[in-house]
Amino acid sequence: AGVIGMAMVARTFGSYGAALIVPGGSSALAASSLAALIIVVLTLLNVAGSASVGKAEVVVVAIKLSILAIFVVGGAFGINTVLLSDEFQVSSPLSMMAAVGFAFFAYTGFGVITNAAAEMAHPESELPRALMIAIGMVVVLYVAIALVAYGSLPVAEIIKDKETALAVAAEPFFGRAGFTIMAVAALLSTASAINAALYGSTNVTYVLAKEGELPEGFDRRSWHHAPEGLFITAAMVLVLATVLDLSQVASLGGLAALLVYVAVGAAHLRLRAKTGAHTSILVLTIVATAGVAVAFIVRMVTDQPIVLVFGVVVLGASFGGEWLLRKRLGRVIGPDRSILD
Repeated sequence: AGVIGMAMVARTFGSYGAALIVPGGSSALAASSLAALIIVVLTLLNVAGSASVGKAEVVVVAIKLSILAIFVVGGAFGINTVLLSDEFQVSSPLSMMAAVGFAFFAYTGFGVITNAAAEMAHPESELPRALMIAIGMVVVLYVAIALVAYGSLPVAEIIKDKETALAVAAEPFFGRAGFTIMAVAALLSTASAINAALYGSTNVTYVLAKEGELPEGFDRRSWHHAPEGLFITAAMVLVLATVLDLSQVASLGGLAALLVYVAVGAAHLRLRAKTGAHTSILVLTIVATAGVAVAFIVRMVTDQPIVLVFGVVVLGASFGGEWLLRKRLGRVIGPDRSILD
């Protein structure tokens, strides 16, 4: 799921970058090339260590939030309320639930915070606070951006320019400069997201490898003492980001995220005695997420059957690889073995 998510964000980076540098609009080749370039650059940044990653994140996030704030404040004065009221029609409950799947995927970045728990001085208090602040800020930001975007352009135009919609939405009130500025913000946003995800996934795979739950390669140190897992993960992201287009990898990412969080909910249900979580909330989480996942899958059967098949293959390969690894190592994960121990 992490690899697919990073591939989607890298592909988005490529689309915005291509829209800036290719005369007359973006191109698939330019988008793929830029997606590959940003993965390589951020992998090298992660080789430099967590201190470099953290400093880069602070700077990039500060810049992109400033640009998005200007977009929201400036765009708010030009919102056409007719566009907001007349153009929104839900074709079916199934379509709306499938759309929720994409929205869910857009929020899953908050989970990366948990991967940095080992770096926190007081994770028992800092981690919950970081999660709630992150989700709260992003909710406000997403809603504000959506209101400005859909209050500035007709839905049909946003769909037509879906790969660079945010930059296109800035043109009515900021002109061509607005397109450029928002495209730069998108580049910074996607770059920082990949950077954080690479850092988080490297930490997770390193710990899992040390515990014998991943092949030894993820545990070994190589060039500049970076875990080999960083390079293995980056290579997989590179393949997906250059082979699939944005809509395909987004659908695959949405499906993967939903399935993962159904599994996370089920795992937490088993561990609720240790965490003190409320059973009713966990059951509601599992049912709601599973319901959206089913709607998402039904929609994919109609719209993107090839992507669904690819997703099933990836899922099968994941479970098959886990089974082979356990068989080779002779490991059995017992009912009372958990990350909390």
